[in-house]
Amino acid sequence: MIEVEKKFQPTDAQLQNLIEGAEFVKEKDIVDVYYDTPTFEYFKKHIKLRLRDGEYELKIKTNPSNIFGTKNSIEITDHKEILEKLGFDSSDDLDKVVKENLEILVDLRTHRIEYKKEVFIIDIDETDFGNKSCEIEILVEHESESAEAEKKILDFAKRFHLEITNPPTKFGEYLRLYRPEVYQELFLK
Repeated sequence: MIEVEKKFQPTDAQLQNLIEGAEFVKEKDIVDVYYDTPTFEYFKKHIKLRLRDGEYELKIKTNPSNIFGTKNSIEITDHKEILEKLGFDSSDDLDKVVKENLEILVDLRTHRIEYKKEVFIIDIDETDFGNKSCEIEILVEHESESAEAEKKILDFAKRFHLEITNPPTKFGEYLRLYRPEVYQELFLK
């Protein structure tokens, strides 16, 4: 599956309007630890390896230059496939590879409330350092469906008067606040 998503920073009134009539799905606390090489070679290729609540997940962005800020990404959880995508032998032990070859890039905690409205998943996130965002997403099976999913997300957001901007991500904000030298290298060069 391909996740097509767009982040927003709605006002409190816009957020209330957005979730009015939505189906509450779940509320949870998430711990994300992102790993990369010391030279950030994966991030520079739009690849993020994270350990979320004890489970590895590799996110590979499939449309890095989208002008609307909508992100399409493939999420991989199979250890063998993760190892192959990272350039290691699929028979290696993923924990060992991470420990011996990678370093922690970002370590953050997020409180998430998830809703479903129409065909959309709405995630409302607040990090332990105060970053707030709302993400609207649709899952599609094929890349060819991404453009239509992006249009649906943007049309849905406009119905609720959400600004179509590119707000900072929690990942980027963490780096800006706690690792400014890394933020400078990855986001400002």
